[in-house]
Amino acid sequence: MTNHQPSPLGTPEWCDIPFRSQSKTPFDVLVDIMVQLPSCSFEVSQLQKAQSIKLDTEGLKDQVLRKIQSLLDELDAFSKKNSVANFHTTFQATLAALFHSANIICLKYHGVVSGRLHHYEPQMKEHAEMIFECVSLHMEAGLQSGGLFNMIFPLKIVSRMVPHKYIRDQAQSVILSWAARRGLDDQYQTAPSLRTQ
Repeated sequence: MTNHQPSPLGTPEWCDIPFRSQSKTPFDVLVDIMVQLPSCSFEVSQLQKAQSIKLDTEGLKDQVLRKIQSLLDELDAFSKKNSVANFHTTFQATLAALFHSANIICLKYHGVVSGRLHHYEPQMKEHAEMIFECVSLHMEAGLQSGGLFNMIFPLKIVSRMVPHKYIRDQAQSVILSWAARRGLDDQYQTAPSLRTQ
């Protein structure tokens, strides 16, 4: 996503062909949604470049908003079929955290493109709080479970995309605390910026 390029993992060769002989798990379905996010990043980046040189972007803007809304609809359908509000195992917490991360990304992009980011701030805050709950469950399981590593991506999304500074700082603090306990502090200090302005 930080490269603003579509992912080859979002192609039918990766999403459909391997599952012709077996049905997808909820995790597989969520991954199918998430691998479409880099192409959204790419299209938002293209839109912003076009806007910066004063090109007519209304058609592209509508296309990008439709794509993001489609992903939000898929996430909503996913949440109705799978329990993402109640999690009791580290695997369930990981699934829920990825779900909430995808929502934050989509809401951020939709808000930036539509010019209504403030409208989505309460929802983004709720998704971030759910990610922190998932992290808490992983922390209770202990470092030896290795599960907290699965929370790095969701926490990075919170630390880079949620509009509320105190929430971003909290996420970064959790990452750095985990990294320090693992002897990885230098690896998690910075990350490439996601294009969201």
